[in-house]
Amino acid sequence: MHIPEFKMCMRLRDDGVNWSLQNGLYLSRSKIKFFKHNDMKDLKAILEEVRKEDKRKKKPLNRRFIVVEAIYQNSGQMVPLDELVRLKEEYKFRVLVDESNTLGVLGKTGRGISEHFNIPV
Repeated sequence: MHIPEFKMCMRLRDDGVNWSLQNGLYLSRSKIKFFKHNDMKDLKAILEEVRKEDKRKKKPLNRRFIVVEAIYQNSGQMVPLDELVRLKEEYKFRVLVDESNTLGVLGKTGRGISEHFNIPV
């Protein structure tokens, strides 16, 4: 997965993502916040914090991403993509999903986690 480099960018990442994603995020020079592994309640709390920061600041960050793995390399757990999509829409974030462990494995025709959850890409 390619992680674009933007200084004025916010990235929320699951603290269970693999080392290469962690390294790529640090190299991107983005502002990074962590949420507990696969914990959508913790993610929602952080999204609320970001929303409050945006209201306090006059110019909110316009490039905001939630970074997850479809199936986590370190644990084998699957991201709850349906819940994640609801949160990203509510808080106006984009989602970067590393599908390297799911393509050809998940979904009716092997197209990955979005097909598995029947979420249009």
